[in-house]
Amino acid sequence: MLTIQYSPQDDLKNWLRLQRVDGACFQFTQDYPFQRDIPLIIENQDQLIKSLNLEVLAHYQSTAKLIEKTWTEREVGELSKIAAYLNIPTIQINAKASLTTAYKMPYDYKFEWFMIQACKPLEWQMNNIVHEIFHICQLRQDPDMLQSRREREVERYLEYRSKQV
Repeated sequence: MLTIQYSPQDDLKNWLRLQRVDGACFQFTQDYPFQRDIPLIIENQDQLIKSLNLEVLAHYQSTAKLIEKTWTEREVGELSKIAAYLNIPTIQINAKASLTTAYKMPYDYKFEWFMIQACKPLEWQMNNIVHEIFHICQLRQDPDMLQSRREREVERYLEYRSKQV
């Protein structure tokens, strides 16, 4: 089972992380939901979260519910395809995802958590979920697999999957 939510705190944390990691390359996008005249610094976290328009918050929470509902309808089939591809009997997932308005999506496979871009089309989001779930399953099979190999394998799987649909 995958649970999906929109948390302004998680979204803001991702924006703060991007600003720190991307440095001079960091940029706001049109999707940045917090008030732009409040400096993006950790000390302003509470003020930034309070600046989130309630309609925007409701929109992203509704988006999270739609994505979760759509995934739930497809989950059994998608997990069966991944299991068949990886040659494993069944897959039990208890993952969590958070929506982000930022342009990069962090993940923590150890805790089976990842982010999904909130402002992308639904099918893009579904593919993103499949991509991340595939990685979770890969690492269950081989926790020492190198990142480069994981990425090659997921790309092969997504190509295989696109031919199965």
